[in-house]
Formats: sequence, C-alpha cells, structure tokens
Amino acid sequence: MTDSWPVTEHGGWLKYDSEASGLCNLSRAPIEAFERIKDEPHIVELTLKFRNAAIKGLSTRHSLIRKYGDYRITLASSNTKSYRKKGSTLKEYIADMLKQRAGQQIQRPARRANETWYWFGDIDHQQWADLLGKYKLPREQLNTQSATLTYGIGGQFSGVPLHTHGAVFAETLYGRKRWFIMHPDVRPDFDGEIDTSYSWSLRQPGELRSRVCAPHPLADVLHDDTAAALDVCRVSAPAPSALPNEEKMARPVYVCTLAEGELLYVPAMWWHATLNLDETVFVSAFV
Repeated sequence: MTDSWPVTEHGGWLKYDSEASGLCNLSRAPIEAFERIKDEPHIVELTLKFRNAAIKGLSTRHSLIRKYGDYRITLASSNTKSYRKKGSTLKEYIADMLKQRAGQQIQRPARRANETWYWFGDIDHQQWADLLGKYKLPREQLNTQSATLTYGIGGQFSGVPLHTHGAVFAETLYGRKRWFIMHPDVRPDFDGEIDTSYSWSLRQPGELRSRVCAPHPLADVLHDDTAAALDVCRVSAPAPSALPNEEKMARPVYVCTLAEGELLYVPAMWWHATLNLDETVFVSAFV
C-alpha cells in the first residue's frame, strides 16, 4: 500500500502521504500562558522557530550515521512498561528501518507490543552530550530550570502504547507524530503487553464514550474506507459514584498530530500514546 502514497525525503527520513494531519482537539497557547494552564495538555506556541536548527542539522540520517553510527544504543520493547531491552548500534537500527521501506519488516497490527523494538527512551547522556547539548528548550519562559532529555528515532507506524510518567515536553525534529492523551482518572481499554499504538488505534470501534470524539487516527494515512470510518473514543470512565458530577464522565480523548518543530506539553500522570506517521526523530524533555 505504501508504494502508492506520495513520499518525500526530508533530512534523509521519509515522509508519507500529504501534509494533512487530521483533527486536533488540543488547545494551543502562547508560551507566556504556560504557568496558567500547565495542568492541562496543550501545544506551546513558540516565537523562536529556528531555535533547534543545530540539533536538527545533526539529526539527518546521513549525519547521524556518519558521526554516531557506531554508538551503542538500547532498544526497548513497545509495551506499556518497556521492560524488555536489547542492544544495537545506531547504524544497525537505522538499517532495520530501511528494510521497512522495502516492505520486509513493515509494522503490522498482528505484531505484539513486547515483540516490537523502538529507540525512544534509554540514552547514555554522557556519550550523547554533544548532540543533546544542541537542544534548546526555552526554560526561563517555561519556568523550568532543569530537564532530563531523551532522544529517539522511529519508523513509520512505530510508537509507544498508553502509559504514564512525569510531566514532559515533546518535540519532533523530523516527521509527524500522532498523540492520544487521556485524563489520569480515565481507565483506558487496552492490553499493555500486546497492544501497539498502531494495533490499538486500528481496533477502536465507533462506541462514543467521550464528548470529544476524533476520526480514526490513520484516516489521513490509510486509504481504507473501514479504517476511515472508525474513531478513537472508546475509553472506560470511572463509575458515576466515584465522580463529583456526571460532567466528569465527559472527559475527552485528546488526539493531535505534532508537526516538526511543535512543542507539546503533557502533565504528570496523564495517559498518552504515540504513533509515528512518518520516519521520525524526536526529543523529550522530562521536568
């Protein structure tokens, strides 16, 4: 199917389909408003559009292979706890991504999350200090003096299923990454051992459990009438007796595609999952 999609190459990474990113029901707010709305996930609007030109220049496929290709990296399984690990060199990992382009190892819904490998969290900060040092987070404006950075690369349809952790800023340097975000009080319907974010998104039926419902996350990527008709609204809300009022049952499922250079903020302990729509390079800043 991918052979029929329009494809462009940017920095040596493939971008599929079109510029369409689908519905986004996350709010956008200027960075000056961050302190007032930091309890809600949102996209932080920045004025310094080229603040990360240096790290983006080092993150082209050719630059990474030339300068860091022999570095050892730790891949993690794509299940919720990501407890399985295995080692690789960066150039070996990228070579496996190139096999996906040829359709040899394309991500499939049948693949289990604990059998799918992804470089997205573990990083030797001392070894990668030169690269990570080029990333610029506007800390003074965000009132954030310290942040732990991670760096990752993912092939098309890779990602991490629903999970939680501390507050994080996320930014893509190359490619588009789709996010699914839910309030901590929601009990999502998923299997953290089996479900990849790709298979989970494909499986969601049209059962409305949220006031804010989005089209299927792959509707703008998969040329398939069935997939396009689905939605991602199936969540299991707490029983009404556990909530102060019925309005709490209307907690939305936030769905948004992060474009290159956009900065997303996810508060601590909010459920979230990611799905890479292209080959992506990204940075996360945990605060």
